[in-house]
Amino acid sequence: MADGGKIELSRYRGMLTLLWIGLAIVAINCCLLAATGPSPKWIVPDQLPIGWNYFDRVSRTVCTISGRQTNGQLPEDEFYGMVLGLSSAGAGIDGGILAQEGGRKGRFASLCISGLSMNNLLLANRSLLHSDLRPGLVILGVHPYMMVGDPSRPKIELDPLPYVFAGQWKKAEKVTRAWAWAAANRKHINNRIRLMLYDGRLAFYDLLGLDFQSFSAQPPMEDPWMPPAAVVNLENPATNLAGSSRPSDSVEYKPLYGRAHDDWMEKVFRDRGWFDPQAYQKQYASSADDLVELAAGCRKLGAQVVIVLMPEGSRLRNQCPPFAEECLRRALADAFGNSVPVFSYRDRIPDDRFSDFVHLGLKGKIELSRMIAADLREFWRALGKADGQEK
Repeated sequence: MADGGKIELSRYRGMLTLLWIGLAIVAINCCLLAATGPSPKWIVPDQLPIGWNYFDRVSRTVCTISGRQTNGQLPEDEFYGMVLGLSSAGAGIDGGILAQEGGRKGRFASLCISGLSMNNLLLANRSLLHSDLRPGLVILGVHPYMMVGDPSRPKIELDPLPYVFAGQWKKAEKVTRAWAWAAANRKHINNRIRLMLYDGRLAFYDLLGLDFQSFSAQPPMEDPWMPPAAVVNLENPATNLAGSSRPSDSVEYKPLYGRAHDDWMEKVFRDRGWFDPQAYQKQYASSADDLVELAAGCRKLGAQVVIVLMPEGSRLRNQCPPFAEECLRRALADAFGNSVPVFSYRDRIPDDRFSDFVHLGLKGKIELSRMIAADLREFWRALGKADGQEK
């Protein structure tokens, strides 16, 4: 305090600066909340996003094959295929069996991700659609419930008091955190920025016609192809461990989790709307557009596209409304007519071949792959393109 009894504010200049900065941040935060709400639609995606490791893995596989194609290691006339889908397709389709028994000798690469929606499958495989690859076949292993996917649930509550009075402290704390606009939307903002940069890089490569093998920042893979078909003795499971492409699998059914976990999964699926016909009507337009864009993009590469409806355990399949598959088939028929065939295996694999509602064990994987291979043989023969038929 100075001699005249006045407070020397200069002594508190640093603290005042921090105070003004804090007040400015609070004011900006309140303005954003008032103007956009706690979760604006232009930031929050319609579907919950997947991790960027899947984008990296897909682009690395695509770029590795592109490099081999450019360097002459992959002859132009060599047939090869791609398997696109979710984890159920990655775990349930054996590319080696398809290559050996599917009517066209060649190799297959897996571009499967872990996700729940058509939108995520499209976004993760955007690098394939912009590449210079020329696959002869693309298999889209999908489920009808992907027409709903995993819709985002925007935060709309800002009043924690009802939960405080009810003693629901965790819920009250979660609602309170929604007041911090930037923190609450940090993941969505980060995802939006990364998508913009990713699409910008793809557009840059398209504009300049750059060699696509350099698109991935990671080094090329040693082997981008799915492993050869395992030699499986179904009568003696102990002999399968050495040759299996998934050594941890057993031929016999061994549930990964107990019934309590299955009950929890069923509740999660119901909350997502997978068992509600109205949810399919609500999401139809965007999901149909994503599916058609992905299939059309693969066809533009010169590939024959085949839709595989993946097997599902009866507990999931019986509660999924028939309207779900109708939506998927309608979207494909409206866009492509009969030129994109649909092979359905939803009810072709018994429950004792599953490790959960949608993932197959080794025995189920082999049975499904041989079913797909048999249908592909007939398909290629009908087109006159099976091995030995082509001129």
